[in-house]
Amino acid sequence: MPARLREEADLLVLKLGGDAAEFQHQKAAAKTIAGYRYDPKLKAWCYRNDDETLIALANRVEPEMTKPLEQRVQAAAAEQAEQLVTTLPDDAPVMVPWQDRLAPKQRAGIDFMAEHPHAILADEMGAGKTAEAISTVYEHGLRQQTAELDGEGAESIHVAPRVLVICLNAATGHWKREIKKWAGDEATVITGGPDKRAAELENAERWVIINWEKLALMVDELKEIKWDGVLADEAHSAKNPKSKRTKALWKCKAPVQIAMSGTPVMNNPGELFPLLKWLRPEQYTSYWAFFFNFTEYYEGARNRKIVTGVKNADALRFELADKLVRRTKREIHPEIPKPFDPIVYEPEMKKEQAKLYKEALTEFWLTVAEEVKPEEREELAAAVEADNVLMIPNAAARTVRLRQIATSPALLGGVESSGKLDEIERLVLEGGDRPWVWFAWYRETVDLLVSRFQNMGYDARGFKGNEGERPDELAQAFQAGEFPIICATIKSGGQSIELQTAADCGFAEEEYVPGINQQAFDRIDRMGQTQRPQRHIVRTPGTVETGKIAPAQGTKKLIVTTILGG
Repeated sequence: MPARLREEADLLVLKLGGDAAEFQHQKAAAKTIAGYRYDPKLKAWCYRNDDETLIALANRVEPEMTKPLEQRVQAAAAEQAEQLVTTLPDDAPVMVPWQDRLAPKQRAGIDFMAEHPHAILADEMGAGKTAEAISTVYEHGLRQQTAELDGEGAESIHVAPRVLVICLNAATGHWKREIKKWAGDEATVITGGPDKRAAELENAERWVIINWEKLALMVDELKEIKWDGVLADEAHSAKNPKSKRTKALWKCKAPVQIAMSGTPVMNNPGELFPLLKWLRPEQYTSYWAFFFNFTEYYEGARNRKIVTGVKNADALRFELADKLVRRTKREIHPEIPKPFDPIVYEPEMKKEQAKLYKEALTEFWLTVAEEVKPEEREELAAAVEADNVLMIPNAAARTVRLRQIATSPALLGGVESSGKLDEIERLVLEGGDRPWVWFAWYRETVDLLVSRFQNMGYDARGFKGNEGERPDELAQAFQAGEFPIICATIKSGGQSIELQTAADCGFAEEEYVPGINQQAFDRIDRMGQTQRPQRHIVRTPGTVETGKIAPAQGTKKLIVTTILGG
């Protein structure tokens, strides 16, 4: 039985539940929240009744609570998020020649970044960040020249900036087209092996586009070039301060540095640090100082830090006031239709599939029990009782086989029998000729989906992030109506491409991090969408999909909402 939270007079009252192991787990989490006292008459833990405490209880203990309390949690998180980011005006004057083609709030973002040229552009996916970033480089140059001329000869001002764009491989074509569309400039995309890359860089005129993988390989050459702007698209790709790509990004400097990401924080506030260090290296020198100052967490087994939320939110708001701008896509483009609430389908497993899953689950727990260390036994016991696999060490890696069987035994070389895939077929048939986008986590699932759709008579195509694939070209063909169904892994198709021709987006599998799933849905829910988009989620009941992934998303979503909103 989960813990229960209620309001009583001016207090929040928490009643713990479950067996001994679960009770101890809840108790340990409850004691990490300041200001508690135990009331023996109520046999419950009492806390002051304020929004900060309420969010902490919801985040760490995850109790059942009344509807009014749930609404308070949501409202408080939204209010924190609104206060956390810089408030911009509805419009602002800018100098770029294409200003009339920009939305008013895009102009406001450009104005802010031209005055604060080392910034995080965290506008929601599909809001038009690419146009804002391109425009900011030109706007900054125009303002600099205007200031130098002191108002004289302004009509002769012309800027020709040299700019480095770092993006996902799938987005290189998109950036090339957008640079041409807005600034009228040609761009060089760095491709191929070492000799070819060196020649391309040497012959490039002004705009250079390189993917994140090649950035680390070429950073020694790139850092020597005097750039007017460095634009880091999908900048959360550099969230690990120890990775080669992050260290390479830190070496690329320019008067204008824009870190672009609709999800700069996916798991915890510490993920902001690598971007802030790139933008303001003199101010941000210690990752752990930043983490401990702004991250709520508790120590799990093996000294693992279990992140539960944002700490010192007011101080973090102050930190970001001149560094981060965030608006939703519908704030900037109110004409985009609002999506429907997600629809979740839970088809039962086929008989043989269910048998294999049960066998794999038994083997899973036996293996975990053999490997678990003494200090982790209490955590494991609570996980067994609560049927929560994510509470155990290395949960994500351990559950791979279970997740694959929950989709289809065929992912492990077994028979292709799946209640989930049958349900997906039904959804597509009911949709008639409507275009669909389907996402999956495993590459093998993409193959199964494409095969099933083709056997149904649909022209379905997919991509999985394999060498040589051109997802941007495939996306353009889909957008042009050349075929009706596109399937992709969340990792390869969930970022940087546009698929808004479709209004239906399905998830055959999900990622643990909610921001990554949202990124994928935003491929259709974006500027240019003319219909109300619908998210369809197909999960197998009684498996790690329905009992384990959803709770993990809840905690992480609250963290993201607290920092960025929406």
